[in-house]
Amino acid sequence: MARLPHETVGPAASYARLATQPSRTTPVASTASPTPMIAAPEPACTMSLDECKKGLGTPNTFYLTFRFAACSGASFVQTWLVNGRPSGVSMFNVRVVGTIAKNSRTIGFKYYFTEMESQGTTEAPAMKIGTKGKIPNSWPSTVRYTRGGNMPGTKTFAELKVLRSFNETVNAKPGQGSQGTTDLIAAIFLWSAR
Repeated sequence: MARLPHETVGPAASYARLATQPSRTTPVASTASPTPMIAAPEPACTMSLDECKKGLGTPNTFYLTFRFAACSGASFVQTWLVNGRPSGVSMFNVRVVGTIAKNSRTIGFKYYFTEMESQGTTEAPAMKIGTKGKIPNSWPSTVRYTRGGNMPGTKTFAELKVLRSFNETVNAKPGQGSQGTTDLIAAIFLWSAR
């Protein structure tokens, strides 16, 4: 079942149920101090694989540092059978980090295949894994996107274990967004590996 980050706003928030927990919580400033509040600088528009791993932790499927840097991930486990009996197991994790440079109309996605392991008797090295990203909804609905990067399509477990990561870019040219001076676009991006 699709879930969106708790922080999702605007028309995209109606696409699927929102998570009940925030993706990230920021420390609450104490109001007891008479010192005036100083505006904090915006976080970096980047996120490393290690930051993504730490932010996702065990139960979370997405993590946002703020609207220009977010990640999601999933674990995949396969049980292999011979004559109907378990003969081995394989697994891999996929994490996708999405970032947008400030004032940019291009989203960069980096896909990471990690912890790729197998034990026992398996056909894991030859197992085909297809990876893709899609935009099922945009607001306005007439927005057209240009895609780039080195998305591998379908590769074997062994090939992805060597490749480890790849990039995809999604760009919306100016003038397709909301009317007026803002030219805003909202969209849902979904990825899958199977």
